[in-house]
Amino acid sequence: MNIVGLYILHEGYLREVVSEVGDSFIIEIESEFLVVPKQAFPVYTLNDLSETE
Repeated sequence: MNIVGLYILHEGYLREVVSEVGDSFIIEIESEFLVVPKQAFPVYTLNDLSETE
């Protein structure tokens, strides 16, 4: 399943969520994929990122 518009803050960088498996997200970092627990990192949407107040 592709997840559109979700990002997590991982090691100081926003990483796009490319998929999810069970209770984990899959993110891509420099052509490698990493499985991270959903509860371990803050999750942002494109709307969250576009707000500038």
